Amino acid sequence: MMKPIRVIFKFLLMGLVVSPGFGEETGAGDPRGGSIFQLAELEPAPSSWILDHARLFDEGEIAQLSARLEDFHSRFEIQIFVVAYSVLIGETIEDRAKRLRGSWLADGSGIVVGYERGGDRMAFSATGDPLNTILKPELEFLFADAYEAAAQHQGAAGRVRAAVDLLLAELPSDIERWQSAGIAAESEARRFLTWALGLLVLFAALGMFGFHFARRAQMQVSKSYTFPQIKAAERFGAPYCGGHQAEIRFTVPSE
Repeated sequence: MMKPIRVIFKFLLMGLVVSPGFGEETGAGDPRGGSIFQLAELEPAPSSWILDHARLFDEGEIAQLSARLEDFHSRFEIQIFVVAYSVLIGETIEDRAKRLRGSWLADGSGIVVGYERGGDRMAFSATGDPLNTILKPELEFLFADAYEAAAQHQGAAGRVRAAVDLLLAELPSDIERWQSAGIAAESEARRFLTWALGLLVLFAALGMFGFHFARRAQMQVSKSYTFPQIKAAERFGAPYCGGHQAEIRFTVPSE
């Protein structure tokens, strides 16, 4: 009776040894990569921002957390999804979070917070600007802090809630600092451009005035006058013009 069970167990063990490990990219990311397990299809993005297959939260808790995630999205245009599974087969929660991130956040910016209750493991996966660009160094430290905050709480629901609470509390300051730096840089660039345009206009005006005065000076140096030819009548054998006249007096000859 025990022999058939041992044979079945032996074949299963051989299959696990031949197959890639759960954490490897081939077996976890692609069902055709050699894993004996077929990866579950990805769910559509939840409108409530929460996918609770592990049933960590009741309806009231989901509604409250969903409202906070919606408020965060409306303020910063960054989406945060929280997903929880009882157990994953054929992939780790890290791989699942990456797959969900690629499906749900392909054209946007956001974070997928994943939790697997069976392995008591948590994962964070972010994408988009500025999370995966300018804020990437800060975000790595923030994820580490969120993981530590989760580890300090008892119970699966408490761990997930602690991690999400820390993200919602700390992310706004990083984002606002980035936005302020961008506004300051934009203001500085606008100020520099204004000064540059003002100096350009000033130099252009000075050049025009200089050209005008130089031209006038040149005209004064080379100025000449041309008088038209006029006919002047003769009076007493001399030309008569301009009101000037000659007066000739004769004296009485002496006897």
